[in-house]
Amino acid sequence: MLLCLGLLYAWSIFRIPLMEMFISWTATQASAVFTFSMSSFCLGIFFCGLLVKRISYRAAVVVAAALLFAGFFCASFIDAAYPQESLYLMLVFYGIFCGVGIGISYNAIVSAVILQFPERAGFASGILMMGFGFGGLILGSVVTGLLAFYSLNTVFRFLAALIFCVNLIGSFFIKSGGAETESASSGEAVKMRSYTTAEMLRTVEFWCYFVWGTMFTSAELLMINSVALIAVAFGLPAIIGMIISAFNGAGRLGFGVLLDRLGVGKAITAQSVMMLSAGVSLLAGALTRQTAFILFGIVLTGLSYGGSAPTSATAILKWFGPGHYSVNFSIATMTLIPASILGPLISGELQQRSDGDYTTTFIAMICFLVVALVCNLILLKKRPN
Repeated sequence: MLLCLGLLYAWSIFRIPLMEMFISWTATQASAVFTFSMSSFCLGIFFCGLLVKRISYRAAVVVAAALLFAGFFCASFIDAAYPQESLYLMLVFYGIFCGVGIGISYNAIVSAVILQFPERAGFASGILMMGFGFGGLILGSVVTGLLAFYSLNTVFRFLAALIFCVNLIGSFFIKSGGAETESASSGEAVKMRSYTTAEMLRTVEFWCYFVWGTMFTSAELLMINSVALIAVAFGLPAIIGMIISAFNGAGRLGFGVLLDRLGVGKAITAQSVMMLSAGVSLLAGALTRQTAFILFGIVLTGLSYGGSAPTSATAILKWFGPGHYSVNFSIATMTLIPASILGPLISGELQQRSDGDYTTTFIAMICFLVVALVCNLILLKKRPN
């Protein structure tokens, strides 16, 4: 299920044929669709936290399946003869319907599983997030293959049917209870203090983590929004850009294991250092025109960003307890909203002003990461484990 939902991160695969179909669209307009989808993804996660107080995780996934079908199916009616209307269609149905649907299903699946394994939360969330990370690579490759033979409209309809069926069938395998009915059965879960959402929002740790997550994710989205275009700009095939999804998936499992062994604080430090190294490597590639630096930067970006999803899922459980997990987890993922505005829009604007040169994009990425590292050091003193 998460493999299909991971298609959210394959936006650059859709962006190329969309820009060819609608030559009047600017890079900023195309980036706005991704911004809408990422912001709506966060809102969907939050809505799920509220929904599962009244309905089961299973029912929440069925609701998400319906939204995803409507989103992809209605987005398939874009028409090259109506560029402005098609932009609105993509913003509403791909951006909002699909984004919210993915967010609801994502939260329901993660919450239903991770609450069963509080003592191995990092490993459990890492395996789940690995599926989500690989989605961009596997389904992105499928989409690329289909686009060689079918129109984008037809591919959207295929995805509507596929994702609807996978979520609907998968919902029957999800434990039906909601967050309010979860019992903390393990010894570790019983010892955890459960913070209400209001109590969590009053802690310094939460806000340090929120700023760190916003800066870190903004830097990553500078890359994800244009990774296929970046690969092409430096003489690599567009599909090389999807390597970020492969290492994203590997990073999710790897950092999931590190979270259990080192603790959340040290795992976050490892992510920050790795991501900053990625930014430096990409900048070196832009200045020297050496593709090896670009490829290395893409690999490091995928690995380090892969850790952010299991880190969020594990940190909220370990630091703030299982009692209000679905809502607290949804609040933590709200870092994606400011990040999805800052990252893609700044990326689009910098590309327009630099006429396709990515040097300023990589400099902006490093600036975000320096701020994130400062927040990381403060957080490490507050929550070393």
